[in-house]
Amino acid sequence: MNTKNTPKLRFPECREERQFKSLNKLAKKKLEKNKTKIDLPVLTNSATKGIVIQNEYFDKNIVNFESTDVYYIVDINDFIYNPRISNSAPVGPIKRNKLVKGLMSPLYTIFKLENIDTNFIEKYFDTSYWHKYIIHISNIGARHDRMNITDSDFFNLPIPFPETNEQKKIASLFTAIDEKISALQNKVELLKKYKKGVMQKIFSQKIRFKDENGKDYPKWEKKSIEDIFERITEKNKENNKNVLTISAQHGLINQEDFFNKSVAAKDLTNYYLLHKGDFAYNKSYSNGYPMGAIKKLNKYDKGIVSTLYICFRTKQNYSQDFFEQYFNTGLQNREIEKIAQEGARNHGLLNISVVDFFKSIFLQVPSYKEQKIIADFLTKIDDKIVLEERKLEQAKLFKKSLLQQMFV
Repeated sequence: MNTKNTPKLRFPECREERQFKSLNKLAKKKLEKNKTKIDLPVLTNSATKGIVIQNEYFDKNIVNFESTDVYYIVDINDFIYNPRISNSAPVGPIKRNKLVKGLMSPLYTIFKLENIDTNFIEKYFDTSYWHKYIIHISNIGARHDRMNITDSDFFNLPIPFPETNEQKKIASLFTAIDEKISALQNKVELLKKYKKGVMQKIFSQKIRFKDENGKDYPKWEKKSIEDIFERITEKNKENNKNVLTISAQHGLINQEDFFNKSVAAKDLTNYYLLHKGDFAYNKSYSNGYPMGAIKKLNKYDKGIVSTLYICFRTKQNYSQDFFEQYFNTGLQNREIEKIAQEGARNHGLLNISVVDFFKSIFLQVPSYKEQKIIADFLTKIDDKIVLEERKLEQAKLFKKSLLQQMFV
């Protein structure tokens, strides 16, 4: 390949025009199969996580270990192309194995680089520049979720080939950025783990707060949902069009923002109208929410939800923020499970009546003053988590921008 291009951003001392070489000049395909049935972990190539151990990633074995003799043996620093298409990998991901020696499905293409900086090429495959070539040479496979590419076409993939010093400089720069991103990710995870542990101790009352005089607050009391909240049945007479849905990550969020389309009825007048601070319970069960999800409206001043949701707001002398934290613990699930009829789930919905929800679900509730202290304490941790998540997102965007400018 004699193509020459110059990226937008370069190190001052790097002035040579950038050349390209085809992948077959820089790599060899790995063909060694597990004929002797070596006891190695089966790996998979995740678009978001990179190379991972399959049974840990999927929480189960999805491979027949009697048939792994057709699997490829993958070494550390080998590269793996997974032709499976996803939102985060529109032509499938190419990832470097930095985990362990293992086995890979024969559906993957595995290769080992030669005569080029491995870290440099790893960063190149983090860009989307090589996608255009893959799209040009491929067809969508029979399963409609895989790229169908011949080996010869794949290994003709053009690879940027700057002089060695520039390869190393680029690799070093992005390695430092990746280390920063990893540190921020660890910080976010540690904060979330810390909050989870603290919440468990607070809501089990192993940790108690003191009043301004250093005395204990009153004992927590057992109260029903009906004692604490009033049901919302106000319909959407004002023709509000902010249709909300419950997301595990985002809480009550605009339906079109979440689904990229509206799945609401044309007539919205029969929907419940919520105000900021109101709660909605979605009886639909999903991963992480075996008894459905209860979320507080935080993002908008008003919004509307389907009448399939049970909606409610706190009465006087009960803290919205405290009960938002309470419901995030999932402690209410044990109470909901008592009234949810196990064999009567309809299309993913738990069979729970409104009357039972309000009268038969009980929560352990501290005094109003202690509610406020607990909510303020946990909210400060949330604010710290959000701050670090923003830093993480900014670091990722910075890396993405640099990648697009330093490669062509």
